[in-house]
Amino acid sequence: MGRAMLILAASATIIFGMVQLGLFGQKRSLAEGTANYATDNQVKNAAYTVIQLAMEEINKDNSWEKTKANPWIQTVDGVEVEFYFNEISSGAGPLDPDIIRVYSKGFIKDRNYNIISQDSIISTFSKQPLDFVPSFEAALSIATEQFTFNMGGSSSISGTEKSGTCSDKPGITVPNESSDDKVIDGAGSKVSNISNGVSIDP
Repeated sequence: MGRAMLILAASATIIFGMVQLGLFGQKRSLAEGTANYATDNQVKNAAYTVIQLAMEEINKDNSWEKTKANPWIQTVDGVEVEFYFNEISSGAGPLDPDIIRVYSKGFIKDRNYNIISQDSIISTFSKQPLDFVPSFEAALSIATEQFTFNMGGSSSISGTEKSGTCSDKPGITVPNESSDDKVIDGAGSKVSNISNGVSIDP
């Protein structure tokens, strides 16, 4: 009887030990899997964020170009992201959007600069001259800093509403002070032909 009890006790100890090892292994695998999942999502989120920031730059400045050989590199929440794009097709007219393909690749590196996690996003977007449709508050509303302006001959710009159904508007609105200076300089001696003047409408 005593020997049987010893065998049962030893067997139970071995079985419980095996169960504990199995549970410990599952717990460690679960923790590692969760950490990897979180890291992968962090990389992907950073890559998406850089696409959004880049699209703002692209829509703001038509000359902003980034290529595979010369990517835009940003760091978002500890993730290094490389971004570039190429044009797939041009719009039919000046106000029609161009179609571009964007590439955004994120990396997380360890202290020795070895890549421990990476993810890429490739997508297509419309590249617009402006990323919004402004509400025009003048006879001539200039919504960008990229313009040239001059007046000659008998030209004039009037914001006066002659029908009486609406209020008068400025002759010209511009987004900032430097654009205001550009209009005044371009108008030259004809600046008095801009009725209701030039107004800043950011």
